[in-house]
Amino acid sequence: MYKEALNDFEPVQLIQGNVMVEWNWVGQGLSGGYQEEDPGDIPMLSFTICSCPCLDTSCRHWEPIPNASYGTQIPLDTPRAVLKRLAQKIMDRVYDEIQAGHPITNLCQDLSHIRNEGCPQCGSEEGYTGRSLEYHLARFDHKGNWVEDLGCDDSGPGGGPYTCCACGAEFEALPGRYPIDEKEGNPMNTAEISDRYSRQRDIVPPERLASCKATVVGVGAVGRQVALQLAAMGLPWMQIIDFDHVEESNLASQGYLEDDLGRAKVDATAALCRQINHRLDIFPVNDRFRRSREMGNILFNAVDSIETRGLLWEAVQNRVDLLVDGRMSAEVLRVLTAADPSSREYYPSTLFTAEQAFVGACTAKTTIYCANIAAGFMIAQFTKWLRNLPIDPDIQVNLLSMEMNILKEGDDYGRTG
Repeated sequence: MYKEALNDFEPVQLIQGNVMVEWNWVGQGLSGGYQEEDPGDIPMLSFTICSCPCLDTSCRHWEPIPNASYGTQIPLDTPRAVLKRLAQKIMDRVYDEIQAGHPITNLCQDLSHIRNEGCPQCGSEEGYTGRSLEYHLARFDHKGNWVEDLGCDDSGPGGGPYTCCACGAEFEALPGRYPIDEKEGNPMNTAEISDRYSRQRDIVPPERLASCKATVVGVGAVGRQVALQLAAMGLPWMQIIDFDHVEESNLASQGYLEDDLGRAKVDATAALCRQINHRLDIFPVNDRFRRSREMGNILFNAVDSIETRGLLWEAVQNRVDLLVDGRMSAEVLRVLTAADPSSREYYPSTLFTAEQAFVGACTAKTTIYCANIAAGFMIAQFTKWLRNLPIDPDIQVNLLSMEMNILKEGDDYGRTG
């Protein structure tokens, strides 16, 4: 089936200064080496990032950068115009890091999940027009901004064919993710999507959710539940970061499966998130959080160290639109949210020293039901922010005594009790 494409394929290269991004085929298939005799297998491309030790344009001695070559899920028969656009996306992510002398291994791992979010023929993300409906791709820049800029044609009933605004290619089925209903301005796509999210549509605004990219740091008891809830509610892009692996003690307290034992927590969580929502672009990072890493515009902080929370806040306070911090000990939880100037000023006052942190007994430290509730409160703050409602900067709940204290917007932000 792919024999002709394999014979005709030539590497696609994009050069910027002393950096080159190259698409090539190294024998990779859907899983492992490509099996030509298997009709279900597909040859998949890899990208390699190279550098030239000199800037002389007449000399191009390209040397592969160590640990900067990764397989992808981009099929070998992808049009070259699309590959060039994808190469530009990769270049946009790595070029400045290379010039600054920063390592790009982790960045390349993230980029191995790259996909074409544009037209299947030309790769453009300008969108589509259809009869009576205005269509846009789920298009995001590196900061997570949603882009919509088309007019619409109301000459007939809704439906295909859909025409790419860049190359004019026509499609009976919409290649992109979220068409926009001209009357309501909400993502509809298909009846399946409309039905799937119909019960939450007025609570979780789909057009605002579509513009969000969330990073979850720590996928233990609380962070794992946050990730699963985000996947279920239709978040389009999520990055999860954790360096830990699943141990037996994590089964009861964090909800991991027995089959997950020994796996990286991010890989186990990502696999379940994909089962919940196959449209989700999820990027597991089995590493500690590093300030040089690209991240989403929303941060869910679920680490288990107050010291790490302080370092995270220092690194991201000017990079995210919303930070939600979930803390838990046994049957006590606390959720802190920083979005507007007042809550951002208040949040650092909750970052006490490690010596001041309460240390409970190992056998009375984590409960899955408290983690679920904490995650629910965190997601609730996120959805309030999506609706432009006032957030609650500090929520404290004691499940044992059934007490709850809430610091609301406008309260005395000077107190931390």
